[in-house]
Amino acid sequence: MEPTVRKTVMSKEMEQAAIQIAKLNLKQFDDLTKISESSKDEMAKQFGGGWQCVCGLEGHNGYGIRPADDSLLEMSFGELQFAFFKASHMKQEELIWLANRSEAVVEATTMSSTQQLSALEAIEAALGKHSDFASIAEAAKDAMGKAQDGNWGCVVGLDVLLAHSGAARGKERLDVKYGELQVSMFKAHDTAADMIAMARSSSAEVTESNMSAAMQEHAIERTRQSILERSDFADVFRDVRDEFEASYGGSWHCAVAEASSSAVGVRHFEAPHLEATFGKVRLVLAQAGHLPSADVIRTAAAAEPVVRHSTVPEAVRERATAA
Repeated sequence: MEPTVRKTVMSKEMEQAAIQIAKLNLKQFDDLTKISESSKDEMAKQFGGGWQCVCGLEGHNGYGIRPADDSLLEMSFGELQFAFFKASHMKQEELIWLANRSEAVVEATTMSSTQQLSALEAIEAALGKHSDFASIAEAAKDAMGKAQDGNWGCVVGLDVLLAHSGAARGKERLDVKYGELQVSMFKAHDTAADMIAMARSSSAEVTESNMSAAMQEHAIERTRQSILERSDFADVFRDVRDEFEASYGGSWHCAVAEASSSAVGVRHFEAPHLEATFGKVRLVLAQAGHLPSADVIRTAAAAEPVVRHSTVPEAVRERATAA
């Protein structure tokens, strides 16, 4: 059957290609979604990306679009209507309208099957309720946060799967497309406030200490008290440092950071020191101002120097080491 062309603003070549694609897919498939998907994909292969195809029964297929220039064809095969158009200049609400009528295509995922199901449910519920990208992203990440523990992020738009930096995302993520609309759901890196909040219900685990039992208990209790009152690493370390300087005198070093971050270097030598974790929060506390023992100094005096790095001429360096 030859189609009845209702409206066309595309070249004759493009129009004939669309007609042939529609005919071929009508013979190959008996599912409207598959016909639409295959038709738009074939148009994209021949004429570049950004194409859409809407296929449905006459009277059941209302839509409003702003097609790109020279890229619209409306036609019918009996009671079956087709609309081909290039979607590169579509409004957000038009992209969302099409997304709600498109199957999810997972581009990449590192989520568990349970997490992926929760993410798809959260995204699709948000698509059905909102008509702008920002609201969809906000609603989807909030729903995901309720379904799965953690700090979740969501990005919605065109080309977000390429533009959104993987470095900003956690290990667990889902990249999915609905038509031309792209969504990236990911578990974001926990903020300091998130880690401190989790630390409030975590027990202290001492990984290294040469403090007396009383001093160690003092450090742990003061840290726990600060964790209950604060939401920033800097505030916690100042509380603990100031408490120990007031209680024990001298100068104290204190570092508070993410437990999985690189090691915090504190040269405590023989000074009282403590390293402990509270969930994802790591504490390093050490008294400063202590010199190495006399034995260490005597050993150093008898040893040959090991040059780590130098920009001094060799002759000058030899005179300096000899002296």
